[in-house]
Amino acid sequence: MFFWGNFDFFSKSDLKKPQNRSILCTIQALIAQLVEQVTLNHWVLGSSPRERTILIYSCSLGNGFFFDLFRKEINLMLWGIISLVIVGMSWTIVGAVMGVAPKKKLDPAVIQLTGAVVTVAACAIMLRHTDSGTLPGSTLFWCGLSYWTAGVLNCIMLILMSLAMQKGPNGIIWAIIQSAMIFPFMTGMIFFNVEPKFIRITGLLFILSSLVLSGFGKENRVSGGSWKILALAGFAITGVVQNLTSLPSYFESAQKVSPVFRTMMLGAGVLTTALIRTWYLRGKISLKKNFSSKWLWIFTFFMQFFGLFFAIVLQYPGMDTLARCGVGSLSYPLLVGSCLVGFSLYSIFILREKNSLLQYAALGCCLTGIVLICL
Repeated sequence: MFFWGNFDFFSKSDLKKPQNRSILCTIQALIAQLVEQVTLNHWVLGSSPRERTILIYSCSLGNGFFFDLFRKEINLMLWGIISLVIVGMSWTIVGAVMGVAPKKKLDPAVIQLTGAVVTVAACAIMLRHTDSGTLPGSTLFWCGLSYWTAGVLNCIMLILMSLAMQKGPNGIIWAIIQSAMIFPFMTGMIFFNVEPKFIRITGLLFILSSLVLSGFGKENRVSGGSWKILALAGFAITGVVQNLTSLPSYFESAQKVSPVFRTMMLGAGVLTTALIRTWYLRGKISLKKNFSSKWLWIFTFFMQFFGLFFAIVLQYPGMDTLARCGVGSLSYPLLVGSCLVGFSLYSIFILREKNSLLQYAALGCCLTGIVLICL
């Protein structure tokens, strides 16, 4: 039998099948890439270079398939794409929590506050106990400022989106704001010489079409006209946020900045806005009831566990990888498209919602767009 830990992947007879060998090599490669991010990006707590080397080989799947061989099985661009698809799918957890929170009498602003505190604290501890190397102060300053500003603006965008959805058509508002992914896509092509391949532009158009179809396929009762200004403001702010978080990946010096530091600064930005927002709402919501609710801490744990792990191991390394491969502008279309697919599957199989033909068409367009972007 073929073992990794206590799990049997394939028997020897199974390994005679070419398709199974291909699957196994892919699994091996993904594990090796994850281990590389854990070890070579210097965020394993207290580990020495020798211990990191041992960890790489101890996580390898026997029979001589070691780290150097794994890297030949999966190229860097594919690794970046897979990383961002996983992260985008994981964002479904945020949507699920924000949908359930009001039913548990929790204010989303308080969840953002506790989540930001956990993020900043956890990242600060990791940075304190790791060797992140020496980088110029100017690099850390500008990179940190970029992510902090993105965190501040992202929290503001969520507030505007929430206000807009209380007054207007939720589906259309969501589609308008998510369409802001065209900003980092265009930035990459105009300023960083990302090749505008026809097939990838077609993929982007498919994803944009899926957002439009998804928006019109949802319940869209309108109770006022002021939602348009709020939605457009959210659209503009989202474009700025996505550019701020993707720009550092285009610069070689900024690529060396630890993903832990980036995640901490983004969380610090969210914390800044969340503190102001919670202070403003102090007379309108019961902070005592919110903080004493077990659901607050359950939601915070799940959101931050996946958010921290995927941001450090997959999202920022994945964005850096695509930028090094000359396709950095694909990052947010992949993230948004994967998020749409993940939430659509969540609504179909978990919430058991009745979906219209337009929503199924949106899912099909999104999957098609992701495939075309990856070609």
